Amino acid sequence: MPTDRDLIDHWVSIQSKEAQKNLTVQAAKDQPLPFTLHIDKNTPKEFTPRMPPSAGEKENFTAARVTCADTIVGCIQGYGRAEIDFLDTYVSDDNETFRGGYTISRLDYEHRVIPDKKLVPHAEESGEVWLVSYSPETVGYKPKQIGKLFIKEIVYSPKYNGTKRDMVSQAVGYLTHNNKEGIYWDVNTLCAPGYYKFMLSVTGNTATSYDPSKREISSCVPCTEQEFNSAKKVSAAMLSHQDVLPPSLRW
Repeated sequence: MPTDRDLIDHWVSIQSKEAQKNLTVQAAKDQPLPFTLHIDKNTPKEFTPRMPPSAGEKENFTAARVTCADTIVGCIQGYGRAEIDFLDTYVSDDNETFRGGYTISRLDYEHRVIPDKKLVPHAEESGEVWLVSYSPETVGYKPKQIGKLFIKEIVYSPKYNGTKRDMVSQAVGYLTHNNKEGIYWDVNTLCAPGYYKFMLSVTGNTATSYDPSKREISSCVPCTEQEFNSAKKVSAAMLSHQDVLPPSLRW
């Protein structure tokens, strides 16, 4: 009877040559926490591994996966559209309006694969991990919603380096979660269940990707439930004014 490791090793063996050479299998039992994280505006009941959108920059397009990360910062970078969501006031054709918040989900797994930078350019910086369908039990992954996060504001300012001008983007936001083992904000910061205020500051890039190679500040510190709710309260109190509110105030 093949083991779970046998099954995922077989899955790797039938992938493209490029994927075979640049994927590493990991077991949950060998990680600090036995789950990975995902953020989304509208979390499905089940995640099904899929091919990435063709618009992805120099990413591998041969392996179907659910893209996750072990840290919230990695999730924000991997999501890649936080700034667009924050700034965009457009209401889509299906009447979905972004209200400034994301659900934090944990996805449990037994084995997963890790792409290197030949498959995903920023894989090493973001800590991107893939959950893949390698057995009947892994055709889909059911998320457990454990928290929320939202960006309250993004401030832009120029930064001069001699004659060169860079743009500095600084995002401030809040998160809360109830996962008993805690969750990682970044690789150095484990956050116990509770409420937190965070900041990301990036030079020479926009807040869309929060490229860690250009990040100057990444912090996540405890705050009170009152502070969290106060930052979120404006959007809840003004939902009737969706047409004139900036997306950051919609929830």
